[in-house]
Amino acid sequence: MSSINIPGSDQGANQKFQTFKTGAAANATALGLTAPQIEQISEAADDFSAKYDEAIAAKDAAKGAVSDKDKARSTATTVVRTFAQIVKNAPGATPTILAACGLTPNPTPSGALAPVTGLSATGAANGTAEITWNRNGNAKGTNFVIQYTLSPGGPWNWLGNTTKARFTDGGAAPGVFKMYRVLSQKAGATSAPSNEAVIYGDGGEEGLSIAA
Repeated sequence: MSSINIPGSDQGANQKFQTFKTGAAANATALGLTAPQIEQISEAADDFSAKYDEAIAAKDAAKGAVSDKDKARSTATTVVRTFAQIVKNAPGATPTILAACGLTPNPTPSGALAPVTGLSATGAANGTAEITWNRNGNAKGTNFVIQYTLSPGGPWNWLGNTTKARFTDGGAAPGVFKMYRVLSQKAGATSAPSNEAVIYGDGGEEGLSIAA
């Protein structure tokens, strides 16, 4: 049978070793322990105590590192998913470009998509513009990509996506020329652009729209 009960946990063992070291040193003469023996006890107990403290610090650091990693992963996931959607909806996103971005092109649908018709846009004094169009036979679930340009002839920029036949632009500054167009997308295919609609065109009249 063991002469001393050593707890199974490191914390308990550390406390037991330190208690034994302190008690042995304080009563060395009565116990008949020599200085070298007391030193041996002290070194063994203190070495474990130091290693125990190092292990606790390493565990705490590891927990912090894992937490930081998880937060960074969550942020990266949100950002990459958001921009992956923008990339996949970009008119110039060819299968080669999508593959270079680590994205898998959607299968090509059996039938061609039709460009929407009757696109019109109306600007309001509160800095918004209401954009509407006709689906032109495009089935439910078709993704409509709204693009804009601030000068005739482009370049065209992405504004938003919707499956509805209307969209609100919240960044339509009153009196500032802005032209819109819409593309139909589904299963990796993209239609030709719609007609173009303008707010604040010639003469800067609020609510001016152009629809083919």
